[in-house]
Amino acid sequence: MVIAAGAVGIIGNVVAGRLADRVGRRWVGFVFLALFPGAAWLFYNGPGWSLTLLWGLLIFMLMGGNVIIRALSSELFPTAHRGTSAGLLALMETLGAAAGLAILGLLQQQDGDLITLIPLISVAALVAGLLLLVFPETRLRELEDISGDAQGRPVRATREDTGSVS
Repeated sequence: MVIAAGAVGIIGNVVAGRLADRVGRRWVGFVFLALFPGAAWLFYNGPGWSLTLLWGLLIFMLMGGNVIIRALSSELFPTAHRGTSAGLLALMETLGAAAGLAILGLLQQQDGDLITLIPLISVAALVAGLLLLVFPETRLRELEDISGDAQGRPVRATREDTGSVS
């Protein structure tokens, strides 16, 4: 199941990236993250014969949402701050995972609770998707125009900066 569905699910990276380049990062990220809780619910509550298919759907949505978040984490910051941005993203992912596991541990009181709790906790992905909608759209924009310099000013190369001669 992990190999077959994972091979299909990982394609979510490519699909989300291509769609984001055509439609926009915010909306594509929102859709992938908003559909994730439904995919989680289906996986835990669907018929047994569909587990491989539903696992693939779950991974597809997860990978698609993650690729958009990673793209925005690098596109929205000036070059001088992109390393810090990537580190902060890794920290937030770790804290989010730890918080989710802590909440799951606190809420699980008896066997079988996981089937109810994991899809419920996955609603946090919907919240993340909604937050993406308030971010600036970066599709079809140059990195210099999106993030600017360290003070937030746009930095566009001029002929003098590039050394080109007219």
